Amino acid sequence: MLVYLSGVVGILAGLVLGNVWLLVPATMVASAGQGIAVPASMRALLHGTDAADRAPVMSAIFLICYSGAMVPNIIAGQLSHVVGTVQIAFGYGVLAAAGTIVALLFARDPEDL
Repeated sequence: MLVYLSGVVGILAGLVLGNVWLLVPATMVASAGQGIAVPASMRALLHGTDAADRAPVMSAIFLICYSGAMVPNIIAGQLSHVVGTVQIAFGYGVLAAAGTIVALLFARDPEDL
């Protein structure tokens, strides 16, 4: 999550500075952070489930994820009529920071549970 958040900070800096040479590598860092975080969270959520229970659990996870992404996207779409891209990106940055804080506070190794 810290890798992801550092990428998001770099993306925001690249947007503010108008620097594509900062924006592109920061996007790759954020993507790598997501690529690390998603399988780790899936491992934690699926820990202890039987093979027969994995499909329903994954369905619920994806339903929650897509629904959770829908709300900020609808809000951002409506805000795009009155504020600029950088301000909307900073709103997403705040959400990324909040998600990182929650993950760092509550994440546990499934083996320790």
